[in-house]
Formats: sequence, structure tokens, C-alpha cells
Amino acid sequence: MRIAICEDEPMDMQHLSRMISDYGEQQGKRYQLDCFFSGEAFRAAFQPGAYQIIFLDNYVGAEMGMDIARKIRESDQEAAIVFVTMSPDFALDGFSVRALHYLIKPIAPEDVREVFRRLQDPLPEETPVIEVMSDRVMTAVPVSTIRYIEVYMKVCMIHCTQRELKVYSGIEKLMEKLPEHFFLRPHRSYAVNMDFIQALEADGVHLSTGEVIPLRKNGRTEVRHKYMEYLLAQKTKSAE
Repeated sequence: MRIAICEDEPMDMQHLSRMISDYGEQQGKRYQLDCFFSGEAFRAAFQPGAYQIIFLDNYVGAEMGMDIARKIRESDQEAAIVFVTMSPDFALDGFSVRALHYLIKPIAPEDVREVFRRLQDPLPEETPVIEVMSDRVMTAVPVSTIRYIEVYMKVCMIHCTQRELKVYSGIEKLMEKLPEHFFLRPHRSYAVNMDFIQALEADGVHLSTGEVIPLRKNGRTEVRHKYMEYLLAQKTKSAE
């Protein structure tokens, strides 16, 4: 397998290269690693189909890894793109180039193992996406990036991990597009992605981001019951 790494920090390059090589030795395989310290050097060597995996730092010198990834996708739809970053803030953009995974520095051996697991055994379902009209542009929004939805009159604000989208629609219409088992309605004006819930307290729904969503007085038992069902389903899934 031929693998490219585009990273401008020598120490980070050496660290990632070593872990990939170590993983290959554990699997009884030897990978050909081509290392590039600039986007320019990578583009000069790149040919469609040449690499099975391409590791891209989000910042390669003055260049953005996302810009390099878009150029890759113009001619190569099959290469697995893995972003290496200090922050997960670019994950939403990665959806547009079908990134296989995001590695957050400092990278651990289990992170590299997960890359190869995803490559060999892709997830059975693609990340659900909803399409919404915002600022007169039809936008694809990965459901997993939505923290919560807030409605005022007939205007919904979709709060995502990296941005906010204003949508002229009732919340019920949006809920029809969303997978019901992921979202909780703690209040008539809110829908919350249960992946982001940290705790249900008397003062509201506490998210992992520190935000607190109102919790209605009537029907609290129903809300708690639905959330507990979700937690039980997640626990069962992780044990399989």
C-alpha cells in the first residue's frame, strides 16, 4: 500500500510515519510512505490512483489542507483522505471532500488503527445528512454536527459545531427530516442532538459545550425516559 503524508512539522511527520510503520509491522505488512513538507511538493508528485491513503495536515505552511483535498477530489475520488489537526473545528468542511477520518494531535497508536479499520471495514451507513435552504443557498448539513435547533416564530436557527444556519421553516418540518432516535424535544422551541447531552438537570438540558437548553415543566418524565432509552441503546451498541 502506498501512503502519502503532507505535514510541514518535521517532528509531527516523524511521529506519524513511525506509528504507521509500527502498525504495518504488527499486521505483517510494509507500507510505502511518501512524505511531503509542502502542498507544492505533494501536488508535483500526486497522480490519480497513486495513493490509497493521504494524510493531510490542516495547515501545510501557508496552505490549507482542505484546499489540497479539493484538488485531489477533482481527479481522484477513491483515495482515502485523513486530516491531521490540532482542532476538530474543520470536521464539517471535511464532509465536502468525503474525508475518511480526522486525527487530533497528539496522535496515538489507536488513532492510526482506527484509520485502517475504517478503510478496511467502512461504517455500514453514511453519516445522515439533511438539506436546508439558508441564505438562499441549499446546504447539506451532516446530522452529527448539529448541536441543537432553536425556533422563534417560523424561523429556525440550526446550531452546528462550526456554524449557525438560519432557516425559514417551522421546527416540525425540520424534525421530519431528522432521525428521530437522535433528537430530543425538551421544550417546544428546541430540538437537541442527544450525542451532545451531558446531563439532564432541574434547570435544563446541559450540553457538552457548556450550553443549557430549557427543559419544559410538563412532560419531564417523558423527556428523561426517552434520553435513558437512547443511553441504553448506545451502551448496547458499544458492547456488540
